[in-house]
Amino acid sequence: LGPTGKVDRNALPVPGPLTEPVAAYVDPRTDTERILADIWSQVLGVERVGVHDNFFELGGDSILSIQIVSRARQAGVRVSTKDIFFRQTIAELVAGLGLEPVAGSMDREVVVGPAPLTPIQHWFFATYGALAHFNQSFVLQLAEDLDQDALSAAVDALVAHHPALRMRLYRRAGQWCQEVAPIGGAVLERCDLSGLAEADRRGVIEQAELAAQSGLNITDGPMLRVVFFDAGSGCQPYLLIAIHHLVVDGVSWRILLDDLDTAYQQARGGGPIELEPVGTAFTQWAHRLVAHVQGGGFDSDLKYWSALTQDAPTGLPVTRVGANTAGSARSVVVRLGRDETDALLHRVPGVYRTQINDVLLSALGLVLASWTGRDRVLVALEGHGREEILPGVELSRTVGWFTSQFPVVLSVAPTGWGELLKSVKEQLRAIPRRGLSYGALRYLSSDSGLDEDVSPQISMNYHGQWDAGGGF
Repeated sequence: LGPTGKVDRNALPVPGPLTEPVAAYVDPRTDTERILADIWSQVLGVERVGVHDNFFELGGDSILSIQIVSRARQAGVRVSTKDIFFRQTIAELVAGLGLEPVAGSMDREVVVGPAPLTPIQHWFFATYGALAHFNQSFVLQLAEDLDQDALSAAVDALVAHHPALRMRLYRRAGQWCQEVAPIGGAVLERCDLSGLAEADRRGVIEQAELAAQSGLNITDGPMLRVVFFDAGSGCQPYLLIAIHHLVVDGVSWRILLDDLDTAYQQARGGGPIELEPVGTAFTQWAHRLVAHVQGGGFDSDLKYWSALTQDAPTGLPVTRVGANTAGSARSVVVRLGRDETDALLHRVPGVYRTQINDVLLSALGLVLASWTGRDRVLVALEGHGREEILPGVELSRTVGWFTSQFPVVLSVAPTGWGELLKSVKEQLRAIPRRGLSYGALRYLSSDSGLDEDVSPQISMNYHGQWDAGGGF
């Protein structure tokens, strides 16, 4: 209602999709449909999936689509993330299988010797230099009856299976490059807390955690530290995994945690550890991407990025008080309740035919427009960077830092929420290659003209759902 109590029609959502009937539940009818329905159920964390249920209305997103692709291919069903985006139900997906030819065989070439950096790695060194401690870490609570020998074997198998975890980065002829080191000895470290009083444990734990986090070395190794904290009989142990960000990202963590669980169960059962094959190696992807850029593969996108960077709004009305340091930074954490989360994941996508990251970015754009007094705002957006652009490349099970980072100028004109969401969705769909080509042209091409940093002061990265599917 407006100030006078009348209906503000401009504030109403677009009514069209609201009247569309909801598809009735239909059981999977073929073996392929049953395989995909089971995979969707596991990854999306829903009890049952019908062949006409929409992937995004079930809470799917671009990151979860990568997990769908990986598990489907393990089951012998070859699909791509592009297939899932254009055929959003299992029925449509199965009907489209085989309609488009597979472009070449999978590229599994083993690269020996130095490899170039990827765009996000170039950004890291340009921004931070050779920063040794730019880590991501996980702490996993483990079962009290954990088999320590099986856990140690599983960790060693993980490092042997994923070459990025053995990466070394160094300068050669004035340029940074990377190379995979040979498989070394045992990786798992043990911190014994069983003989310590409860009051003394905290200090020992903090010291061991600090040593693990600060003990990484991008040139000489290691690139990861894994510490098992043994609290003794009757107490729950836990595991710390710290990895330098140069070789891992959000998708990689999902791969690693799933593989760690699989390897542990296999080792505990007394059998050999046999993990699903990795597709295209990270170093091979780095070589292929450089060749693609320097061969003019992204030249058609240059006009878009040049126009955007030249006309981007700059500056925010901030007032800095005191030192602009990490020590003076503060964090604001906001949690949504169950109902709001369910609306974002399941109800809004069905009404507006959109994805959750579109909704979140629309809300962010609206707030920035209100704050700055402008109807065009500049935001740095991050994506998973595993776009299917090169024939034969398969990255759904490759560990490494693939993140794409690119500027987005959002036009947020005063309008109703439905029209705003539709407009933002269309603007995001117009971005070439989901933003991958911006960093590739800027860092891998010598004459792109994108050298000047646009430097958005606000960035957004939607990490997806971490607890939807199974895993370690």
